[in-house]
Amino acid sequence: MPRLELKSKIEKVLYVKLKAGDDVLQAIWDTAKKYNIKAGVVVQGSGGVLKNVVVKGFPRNPLTCQLPLDAYEIEGPFMADIRGLIGVTVKSDVDISEIPLRNAPITKEPGLLETEIDKWQMLGSQGGVNTPYFHGAFTYANGHISHAGFLMPGTQVADLDSDVGIPAGYTLVIAKIKDIEIHAKLGKKGFYHDLVAKQQ
Repeated sequence: MPRLELKSKIEKVLYVKLKAGDDVLQAIWDTAKKYNIKAGVVVQGSGGVLKNVVVKGFPRNPLTCQLPLDAYEIEGPFMADIRGLIGVTVKSDVDISEIPLRNAPITKEPGLLETEIDKWQMLGSQGGVNTPYFHGAFTYANGHISHAGFLMPGTQVADLDSDVGIPAGYTLVIAKIKDIEIHAKLGKKGFYHDLVAKQQ
């Protein structure tokens, strides 16, 4: 079967400067919603320090997570590099409520999938149908560790002013693509996205 190839152009490039305390993933979703980005690329996210990271990755303890992915928080500070695809969530073949919850009674830890919003955000969608979707990995490191994972809500920009006198901030470079949409969908075999040419 031939590969799907769609040609397009960049409509605009946005530079978004985050401030101390901003949630990085929420900023990506907010920008996608504000500029109606249904196909886009986070070209780069860097230029600052993160207070913490909340990431999705392989389960640290499979006994406490029924899914092949888990979410967890690690305290920083960290330098981090982010890249990925922006799309829009569309009507799905499977009701999100059919995704099982965890068995273990763990509390106050991200990724527990306790509500429908939690479940959608575990998949990269802000909140289900017609909300922004982001799929991208990011790497984060300090003097002790260097890891990679999928960005989750709760990752915040650090406030460095009180520590070292450097202005806080983190910059996202986001490109909006013309005439294409990335449709994220929950199907019977999993969560995936399609490339769709917009009707002229």
